[in-house]
Amino acid sequence: MKALYFGLPLVFLSLLACNKNEVTSPDEPGTVVFPAGTTPVVNSILQKTTFNSAGKLSYTLYISGTNFRSDLKNNKVMFNNITADATVSDTEHFEVTVPEAAINTESKLTIITSGKYTVYGQPYKITQPETIVSSVNTEQLLRGGRVIVTGLGFSPAAAENVVTINGVKATVDSVGLKNQNLNFNAVLYNGITTNVQHDFPKAGFKLYVTVPQNAGAGKLTVTTFGKTVTYPYDMQILPSTFTSYSSTPINSISLDAAGNVYGVHNNKVLKVTPGGAVTTLATIGDATFILGDAVADAAGNVYVASGDDRSSEPGTMGPIYKTTASSAKIYKVTPDGTVSVFAGSDPGQADGQGTAAKFRYPTYMARNNKTGDLYVTDGTLIRKITPAGQVSTLAGKNHPLSPRAGAGAIDGQGAAADFYGLFGITVDQETGNLYVVDFNTTNGGLRQVTPTGYVSTPIITRAEPKGGRMPDIWFPGPTVAGIAVDADRNIVFAQDNQIVKIKNNVAYNTNLNPSGELISGLTLDASGKIWMAGGKQLYKITP
Repeated sequence: MKALYFGLPLVFLSLLACNKNEVTSPDEPGTVVFPAGTTPVVNSILQKTTFNSAGKLSYTLYISGTNFRSDLKNNKVMFNNITADATVSDTEHFEVTVPEAAINTESKLTIITSGKYTVYGQPYKITQPETIVSSVNTEQLLRGGRVIVTGLGFSPAAAENVVTINGVKATVDSVGLKNQNLNFNAVLYNGITTNVQHDFPKAGFKLYVTVPQNAGAGKLTVTTFGKTVTYPYDMQILPSTFTSYSSTPINSISLDAAGNVYGVHNNKVLKVTPGGAVTTLATIGDATFILGDAVADAAGNVYVASGDDRSSEPGTMGPIYKTTASSAKIYKVTPDGTVSVFAGSDPGQADGQGTAAKFRYPTYMARNNKTGDLYVTDGTLIRKITPAGQVSTLAGKNHPLSPRAGAGAIDGQGAAADFYGLFGITVDQETGNLYVVDFNTTNGGLRQVTPTGYVSTPIITRAEPKGGRMPDIWFPGPTVAGIAVDADRNIVFAQDNQIVKIKNNVAYNTNLNPSGELISGLTLDASGKIWMAGGKQLYKITP
């Protein structure tokens, strides 16, 4: 009894001490009472922006300072009268998730720890990330075609991004993702700097959009996270049309007289009927073998170059050529799928009849439909094969160690000419002239070869870019996926995701790629329609 009586004054004094240091709520004085504690000191605030798997934004304040408590319940932030409890804390920092109701409003920010608070005297508003539209892959649209919008800060969820073209809502099919980390500093007030960090794991930077069938010419806008950005240049609507055919990935496409499409995928020769049915016509080599070009004649015989292995090894530059039993040959595949060696044998360099001839790296190929002659790029040589299988060297110098070792860009007749690195070939069916893609920044990449073997370099200029921006078109190079000549002597080629036309020695983007994706094959039919392979679709395009 004495011990209990003796302890009562201590309890009473303790209560008096608490009452002496009580503070009222900063939002409603006299209504809420906080217990006593040590006044917190805030050194800095870091706002972090992330999003969840559904593409919704989430904001976190990371508050650093002193006099914090390591137990979560004693640290919190008030946004006006909305309280957010700490999710992580120690004696020098704590984190709170910003309440959704406080995101788009100005708040009086009160930081509370251990019963004491620090009030920031001017309104605070969450800094939201800016959505940026940096480019659109084309300004001329095909209704029902694909356009790619590139920028920063898109939601990773396709449904959270809204794209309109002249006010008509388009369909966002998918989003290209990559890590984005955008930082900037902003002074909050009273000398304290708030660091704002938008840290987006796998954020959207590309929107793959299908153009509405009722779209009209006008502005393209993107709305994401509640903000709308307008692309500064008007979209145009092309009168062109296209038809798509489901297919498998296919490269190096060619047509026969019946409208069947032929191409290659790895070591397989594929056939696609006009109705879109896909069959494997032939398999050449093992599963690691990569075939080169395939060209068909009117009857459906397909000539296939064995190609080269362009895999690279660590520390090396350029292609590594791998010799196999299936390499260094030109194959013929009949309509029933029978495979035979049309020309070539062991790797080497020798003219001759059929299998007596030798190739090193036969890769790109074209056919003169009038004469039946085949033209094949072989390293830095252009080889000619007659319908009877007689092989000769039309132009270029032989560089046996590597197709680029000592090579150059030299005009001239036959063996006096030289190439740097050949990446495509086509035949003008009227004149018999060849056009080859010779990747060299000095000469622009396009060379002309006459039927007699004289090599020259046309001077190709680029179309003037619209709006003073950098042009999208580059001279033909190693990413060319097909090249052809139309009836008006214009050269048409596919590079990356562009269909480019060279008219009167001026190159410009036709904007006719319906998919907007990388092109893996291109050819023209007799009526001038463009056949294009992109992704897992074949397209027939009427310019």
